Amino acid sequence: MKIYIAGGIGNQLFQIAFAHSLQKKYRERKIEVCHLRSRKGLAHTRNDLLERFNICGHVHVSRPKKRTVTNFFTDPWSTWSKSYYGSRRIDLRNDPCASIDDLGTTHLSDVIVGYFQNVANVLNVREELVEDLNKLLIPYEIPRTLRVGDYSVIHIRRGDTLSSENKSKMGVLDFDYYRRIVQQRGLSKLVVVTNDLTDAERFAQELEAEYVFDDSITDVFTTLQIMRNCRTLVCANSTFSWWGGLLASEIGGQVIIPTPFYKNPNLFSEHAFKLNGFQVEPAIFL
Repeated sequence: MKIYIAGGIGNQLFQIAFAHSLQKKYRERKIEVCHLRSRKGLAHTRNDLLERFNICGHVHVSRPKKRTVTNFFTDPWSTWSKSYYGSRRIDLRNDPCASIDDLGTTHLSDVIVGYFQNVANVLNVREELVEDLNKLLIPYEIPRTLRVGDYSVIHIRRGDTLSSENKSKMGVLDFDYYRRIVQQRGLSKLVVVTNDLTDAERFAQELEAEYVFDDSITDVFTTLQIMRNCRTLVCANSTFSWWGGLLASEIGGQVIIPTPFYKNPNLFSEHAFKLNGFQVEPAIFL
């Protein structure tokens, strides 16, 4: 059985969690995690995650493949692959929050694509995933100007969410969402991490943030380490900062997520991202 992953680090981690959960459900099966492609222009898209990730032995990893005419038609993420795989191809992308409970009957030869953005896919394998992620992050240190547990992180996501399609589906959080949380909770020693320095830097000045880190300054894994070691993390509607929140919560950090997490309630389950210990604040979308 093969799980094909794609997208940014946050998406990939949910897909890997799904693969782990699937193996626990069907212990006799070998689950193969295949990274076939990445999305150009996204700093959080990394083809080396699976090579760095300390995946346990029962989940086999396939190396990324270059785009060719042949594998374009065999890429399960491509609509052209329907005729190649037939009934063996299980496409759950229409339900971005699908869990293993939604899968139904499967076979050893199946190939599966989907986003699997659901805490239900994480809970049964949370301990293993956190352990593996912490090992992955060992070589990455927070900047020397920061002290562990002594700063608050604001994650501002823009980038691909600014497209008209993603604006209507996922939504873009208004700065008022962050402004209200900072003011009501009296957050201090603010650190802003973002994928849009131009937009976020002006807001960071208003908040009197001490530091601003964007994708051109910090490696994606360093950014995860910054999130992990903060006192408080104010998440964007981003699977990337959700995983940063999971790591932070494991060592006593306070994690705040928006609700609804995404703008379109017909596409995304409101409860898919709510993890025990996470605090929720009403989202304000542009």
